[in-house]
Amino acid sequence: MVHSGSASGGHYYAYIKSFTENQWYCFNDAQVTRVTYDEIRKTYGGGPSRGGYYISSYASSTNAYMLMYRRVDKEQNAVPMTPDQFPEHLKVLLENMQEAEERERQQKELDRSMCKIKLFCLHPRKHTMQEMRLKVHKDASLAEATQTAHQIANLGDVPLECCRLVMYDDCAESLECSLEEVAHQTMGQILGGVKSSYPFDLLLEIRKPHETFQPYKIGGTTVKVHVVNLEANEIARAVVVRGLKTQTVEEFKAQVAQQLGLPSSNMRMVLENYHSGLELLTAPGRMLKSEGFGKSNTVFIEFIDEEDSKLPFRESQFFEILDRHINTIVIYVHLPQEEEVLLEKQRMSSSAENDQRCGSVEDEGGTATARSTQQTQTANTALSDGYDSDLCDSSSSGCRGGDHSEDSSLTDSERTLVGDDMSPRNNSPDIADADDSGSVEERQPKLVPSVEMTDQIKRSMLEPSGSMSAAAPTAAASTADGVAEEASGYACGNVAQSQAEAAPIKEPRRYFRAWPYTDKEDGSRKLRVYVDKRITFGALKKELEQYVGIDSSHFKVFRVYSNNQEFECTKLTDNLVSYAEDTKFVIKLGRALKPGEHRMDIYLLSPNAPEPSKFLLDWIFTQGTTVLQIKQEILHKIRERCGRDIPLNRCRLRKKVSGNPGAVYLDSDRLDSDASMFLSHKVFLEVLSEPEKVVSSNSLVLFVRRWRPSTFTFDPLEEVILNERTLGALKDELSKLSGLDPSDIEVAKCPGQFPCPVSSLTVHTEMEWHGTAPSLTSWPLYISEDGLVVLYRDRNEALKELTEEEKQEISSRENVRAAKGAKAVPSPRKERALKIYMGSPPSDSGALSSDTKPSLNSVPIDLD
Repeated sequence: MVHSGSASGGHYYAYIKSFTENQWYCFNDAQVTRVTYDEIRKTYGGGPSRGGYYISSYASSTNAYMLMYRRVDKEQNAVPMTPDQFPEHLKVLLENMQEAEERERQQKELDRSMCKIKLFCLHPRKHTMQEMRLKVHKDASLAEATQTAHQIANLGDVPLECCRLVMYDDCAESLECSLEEVAHQTMGQILGGVKSSYPFDLLLEIRKPHETFQPYKIGGTTVKVHVVNLEANEIARAVVVRGLKTQTVEEFKAQVAQQLGLPSSNMRMVLENYHSGLELLTAPGRMLKSEGFGKSNTVFIEFIDEEDSKLPFRESQFFEILDRHINTIVIYVHLPQEEEVLLEKQRMSSSAENDQRCGSVEDEGGTATARSTQQTQTANTALSDGYDSDLCDSSSSGCRGGDHSEDSSLTDSERTLVGDDMSPRNNSPDIADADDSGSVEERQPKLVPSVEMTDQIKRSMLEPSGSMSAAAPTAAASTADGVAEEASGYACGNVAQSQAEAAPIKEPRRYFRAWPYTDKEDGSRKLRVYVDKRITFGALKKELEQYVGIDSSHFKVFRVYSNNQEFECTKLTDNLVSYAEDTKFVIKLGRALKPGEHRMDIYLLSPNAPEPSKFLLDWIFTQGTTVLQIKQEILHKIRERCGRDIPLNRCRLRKKVSGNPGAVYLDSDRLDSDASMFLSHKVFLEVLSEPEKVVSSNSLVLFVRRWRPSTFTFDPLEEVILNERTLGALKDELSKLSGLDPSDIEVAKCPGQFPCPVSSLTVHTEMEWHGTAPSLTSWPLYISEDGLVVLYRDRNEALKELTEEEKQEISSRENVRAAKGAKAVPSPRKERALKIYMGSPPSDSGALSSDTKPSLNSVPIDLD
């Protein structure tokens, strides 16, 4: 019996010799295999790498083994059973196992003969590109493979003769070549054999019964052609046309006109170039390659409006429609429930009555500072529902996502066509099934432009090309004021009033169209929105007002990332240019930020409390507001809600830096100007025991704590204010607090996060204590920032000698304090080895003291 591994873990297996065959067998879990005697010998004592079973993670470890002997006695030795001696149930089991092994062998042989390749198909009814996996035998013909593809694509009533397989590049969305010339070959020959992956894919192409398949040569160009109707202000679904790069523009126009059944005499063709935008093809004799055509391209054609064709292209309606189209993306918006909106409206009405009050507060110099109605409204709407228990006898606290901003790259996928059906390929819900409880009219957007294909382009022109009218909702009629004006042209919102006041240039109207639907899983209200990505968030919020059901100043827009993290979009002048298709947003009710406003998280700082930092409330302030004004408004709100009157000169605001208290904000400081807050906008509110003493930004505010080695205790945290940044000034302040002589004081900078807990068992010997130093702000102290914790002690105080019981008590108490809030991480189970010594046990001074030679009478064996 062998244990391969180490004392930490390993694996057991055994070698047993059969007396009937005189052959060794390895019993390894459920596997039994024959082995040679040489392989068994290599097991002894580990050693170099070995072949066979031993090539594993245990091969480098020394093996432990145990020899078990059998007496050779033909009368008493047991012999293995033969299949003929098996009971009936074992014979049946053996037969089933053999049949399963045979089936598995045949399946593996079949799998080695199967070609597996990606298959794509543009579904004729859903108009979505489906991705599947085609498995065909290498000896199957192209016709058999086409039939298999037709079945797995679930095309229903589409005739098989209207389908064919072509080589396809999914990344470039390009038709590579057709397979008519190799139709006599097997699929293994066509695909180049059975491989784990192929450099190309297959596309199941579908034609209409009256059409014929065109041969595709290698090196051609795949062009998606969209027909544009200027009168209806709409773009049709794409029709794929395969051309040659050596064709001229005139020849390609003729091919498109023939395939779509359209006139080519007055056709205008525009190429969508991802480098230079939209380019009108005006040189009929130039080849497509010279015009910038690649493997896959998109063009737009128009052939009706002669008056518009006489205008410069950049000033034409043709360009205006295309410019809107290529800048349109799809976004999804999660709306709040109607009950929440109703409650928010009631709260707004109540707040409006309270906001009529206006007061003034005396500052320390006796000057009356009047709070405007706008400032009072800001304070009232910004205060969190949960106050700290120390202020309001409530333990509730809250947190929310900050106003972070991140860019996301725009995808290169095909832009969603105006009027297209909701497509599963775009992860979009089905309009028809979005809300079974409501009528079609109820599910339609209220203010949207017409973008569907209409009867102005004859169906006879479009039906041969495979284009069909998109069944999208139309604009609902409304008699409300302003509806007719907003519904005409491009349906997009005006910029919010505050936005318009801040920006002297009026924002042009941008395209916006929304489909409301109800999520079947959770019943929430959602929107699928086609929107011009150049629209600003201010205009977007204005458009969303009618769907949210409340004014845009009372809801916030959060972007939802792939990890479900939410970030508020606070800059109303930003647009959606950097946002990708299918970006998700969530609407949350609450006071939205106006231009120049910022949201600030306020935490209550209690240095000596068990929880020194607690979230208190969030606040909205205007850039340039003084700290004194903010303090007045906060204290006024606390007095109203909690009934606690905090004197103005006994509280302060200070910066919060990664959980540590930072610089103290002076009353005259203006946030985001004198007192820069960067992007965090997090501050501490600290209630003082005496009037504020910090009057200069040059002062250094430190927390100090005395260490008493004679009792192994720490005094509570206290505060010192240094007007001079020297060690002498610090020791003078410490002398005033403790009554010690400055020459007897030693200090040490306390590491870690506030309040910087340290162990009393190690603080006296392992901390770097200094009685003198050349500088306070440089080596070796580096005490130069506000909010640092400094320990000090009396150099003459003797260290108490602790007993073992006292040490254990202190250690246990500190471990409990440090473990609060920490999560226990389970460790994986480890095997523990048991050493068995055969013979006399080794002595402490003899066998165990030797590092080079093991005991001759002992054989260590590792057991689980």
